[in-house]
Amino acid sequence: MRELESEVEGEKVVTRHILEQTQRNGDDLGVMKADVRRLAGETALIKGVVTHQAGLLNVLTQDVGLMRLDTNEMRRDMGDLRQEMSGVHRDVGDLRQEMSGVHRDVGDLRQDVGVMQISLNRLEQRLDGLEGNVGTMRTDMDTMRTDMDTMRTDMDTMRANVDTMRTDIAAVRTDVAAIRAALAPPTL
Repeated sequence: MRELESEVEGEKVVTRHILEQTQRNGDDLGVMKADVRRLAGETALIKGVVTHQAGLLNVLTQDVGLMRLDTNEMRRDMGDLRQEMSGVHRDVGDLRQEMSGVHRDVGDLRQDVGVMQISLNRLEQRLDGLEGNVGTMRTDMDTMRTDMDTMRTDMDTMRANVDTMRTDIAAVRTDVAAIRAALAPPTL
């Protein structure tokens, strides 16, 4: 019986130990359930955040895709711009050459203008001389007109004198004829 008692005592100890472990496990299980509930809540929050972040990630993925398209388009545009810039550089080089030619032409024109200015000054001097000559010629012509008017007056006077002389000559002829007739021997 002692054995039995000892076994019963041993079983009691084991049972007490199991009971204590069960209580501890029950307490731990309560804490774990609370932790699981808390973790479930946090997981739900995390799922919500992850879902939101996934949505943002999708938007970002779309934006990145659009940015890649934009980047590719910008690369094409940059290539086009580089080609255009190359053309612009060529055009600028051509313009520089043309400007150099224009500068030479302007220099030539300035020289030509200088020569023309000298020629113009000479022409102005000649014109001044011609204007003086024209003035003198006008004075001479006015004098000649006055002389011609005087000559016309003199010619009119001479014509009148010639007419008077003709009249006088006709009268003298008449007188001479009368004298001849008076001096003539009588006719028999």
